[in-house]
Amino acid sequence: MVAQRGTIRGFVVLDHFARLGDATRDLDAWVDDGSIAWKADVQRGFENVPKALLRLYSGTNFGKQLLEV
Repeated sequence: MVAQRGTIRGFVVLDHFARLGDATRDLDAWVDDGSIAWKADVQRGFENVPKALLRLYSGTNFGKQLLEV
């Protein structure tokens, strides 16, 4: 960053709250037409709580880590 004189700028969602309706409409359309997709890594059973947590922190999960109990 220093050598290339890079700039880091944060993004605060609340700064764009007035456009929430537009964003929701556009995101819904993109999900419906398949432009946006997501993956969920689902572990099942309360006994797998430690396993799911370790997968989350080790990076071996993909997408959103969920635990179904």
